[in-house]
Amino acid sequence: MQPHQLRVVEEQKEVQARLDNLIPFLAKGRPEFISEDDWNDLVEQEEYQSKYNAVLIRRISKFN
Repeated sequence: MQPHQLRVVEEQKEVQARLDNLIPFLAKGRPEFISEDDWNDLVEQEEYQSKYNAVLIRRISKFN
């Protein structure tokens, strides 16, 4: 793989690792110590990270 492709692969791994932590956390429901506003930001963050992860996976699938 080319260096730029390796960077994309590494980025996807990092995004996936963050999602692997965030998704189960969100599934437990909002803890009292997190404000509703901050909770909504976390939910939105998960949505965007999931979309970004999907784009990275698509890009990686095109590498030869």
